[in-house]
Amino acid sequence: SDDPRASQYSGCLPMSLPGEEALIGVHLDPADILARRCLEMYSVTDEFLDSIPGHGRVRPPPGSLAMCCIFCDHEQGDERQVSADAYPATLEELCGCARKIFREHLGHCRHVPAHVRRSVREITDGAQSKLWRGALRARAARYYAE
Repeated sequence: SDDPRASQYSGCLPMSLPGEEALIGVHLDPADILARRCLEMYSVTDEFLDSIPGHGRVRPPPGSLAMCCIFCDHEQGDERQVSADAYPATLEELCGCARKIFREHLGHCRHVPAHVRRSVREITDGAQSKLWRGALRARAARYYAE
């Protein structure tokens, strides 16, 4: 493969699916839609684990499911932005991990386009953030796991 990440990732997949906007208010809120568009999932390899700093966390075993920001996934080692990756241990943790990257990373990463950072701030600072904490939380978690 010509992909420079081929030795680090084993099969990247986008998190978003076509037509998810129709699920706003049913299963997902605008924050979920934006987060899913900015993330991809992959299977962790030994080479990838060797290239990233531990930051005191327990590192997942090779073959584990992981997700990362699509805008800074090219960074290696200490250049890697804080909270750019998440390693959900179960399918039920997918939603929480995506939302954590949304809250802690997407609004601050220097590689995320300015219009995306603005959208993140508008969603988290505005009235829409109430949806985040409301009834959609459980439905979104189920949607991610399905």
